[in-house]
Amino acid sequence: MFGTHKTTKAAIQKALSNGFSWLDTATGYQNTAVIRDALLPQQKDGVILPGVSLLTKFNSGDFQDVKTIPTYLEQLPLVPAICLLHSPSKDIKGNWSPDETLNHFQAMKTAVAHFKPVLGVSNFSIDQLSFLLDQKCPVQHVQLEWSPYYQPRKLLQYCLDRKIEVSGYRLTHQGDIFKDESLKTMASKYKVSILQLVQAWSRKHGIM
Repeated sequence: MFGTHKTTKAAIQKALSNGFSWLDTATGYQNTAVIRDALLPQQKDGVILPGVSLLTKFNSGDFQDVKTIPTYLEQLPLVPAICLLHSPSKDIKGNWSPDETLNHFQAMKTAVAHFKPVLGVSNFSIDQLSFLLDQKCPVQHVQLEWSPYYQPRKLLQYCLDRKIEVSGYRLTHQGDIFKDESLKTMASKYKVSILQLVQAWSRKHGIM
């Protein structure tokens, strides 16, 4: 999963050439033009080459105007295969609001019902995720931060136990993996790049 926040056309194309097949997008990133520019050259006969998929995330503010989500989706070069709430919704005091979170999940489900993506959440705790599951929300995917330096293993196991698919973000930890001497040594031992090493380690833990 390659994060597109504050990235460039060249970086996205390099990520795809290095084996990434999923792009992590969001309304809050405000970069649909960059994503389009990066993917359109990947077209053949007017169709983006197979193997490239989008995950996208919606913020709480996206549900205030019924035109926001449709407009955003029209700007993307591909229909997202996975749609998530970017984070738990909060009240005016900045505290987690279970009711607003539930309302926004249901609103997201309605807004994207016509193309039937996998639904889920990002940046949720076990308690917050459990609340939605108790309300019978069809949470099929959870995105969490995951790298050699940060691993919320309890949350991961909670998801895997419930057969909820998991994706990770910040896998390279803002490039720190490429400076890590122990990772360099291990990658050299197995004759792979550091990125390939960390990707394989991530997949071994059940993270796409």
